[in-house]
Amino acid sequence: MKDFSYQGRVMAEIRNADGTYGKPRWVGDTEPAVTVTLSEESETRRENFSGMKMETAVLETGNTGEISLGLRYNSIENLAMGLWGAVIDEAGGTVTGEALPEGLEAGDFIALEHGGASSIVLTAADDTALEEGVHYSIDSAAGGTINVLDVEGLTQPITAAYTHAGSVNVGMFTSRPPEVRLTVHQINVIGGQRQRTQLYRVRLNPVSDLDLINESFGVLQLTGRVLFDPDQAARGELGGFGEVRQFREAP
Repeated sequence: MKDFSYQGRVMAEIRNADGTYGKPRWVGDTEPAVTVTLSEESETRRENFSGMKMETAVLETGNTGEISLGLRYNSIENLAMGLWGAVIDEAGGTVTGEALPEGLEAGDFIALEHGGASSIVLTAADDTALEEGVHYSIDSAAGGTINVLDVEGLTQPITAAYTHAGSVNVGMFTSRPPEVRLTVHQINVIGGQRQRTQLYRVRLNPVSDLDLINESFGVLQLTGRVLFDPDQAARGELGGFGEVRQFREAP
């Protein structure tokens, strides 16, 4: 293979404590640059007799690897890798008697405990039903926010009853740092040759920039350290960090 320009799919498998892996998952489309950086840690010795202080020896102290990739898919599983969180599936349901803050005035906003709200009914403390469009308006049903229009003469606290949709959620820093096996299935768009690059054990860093509002397309930028996998090293001749396989025939 001479000239090359790769595209491909990145697959992630959660590495279990016993060295086994979970099911491979495609992380979705990525930015064009998925980059592995390998480096050597070393000490150098310089001579002190020539007046030139030239290097005379290098002592290797270790090898390190890092990976950087930008994910274009904002899936909850991708977020969990960058937020160090566990994915929690929350069922929808019905809420009754949710107390709203006291002292509400016209122009205030109310945040319901759950988003994805529908069939919202607000009731004053004396059981008077509030009228939508007169006493309040729905600011965002998905966000669970309500705009107070007029509460003159109403007895507070006001309570809310509503139905809310289910959701899939992930917290921040609720799990141990994730370790994954990353496999990149590559195709050389110039000649069609296939290559597979695999990093056996990647410890992902927490995402450093989590864009909440974007002017252009959003990207979830992930980085990680490539760790040595002694279990993998014991299985063959390709070591414990990773491998590159170039296939002789394009399937």
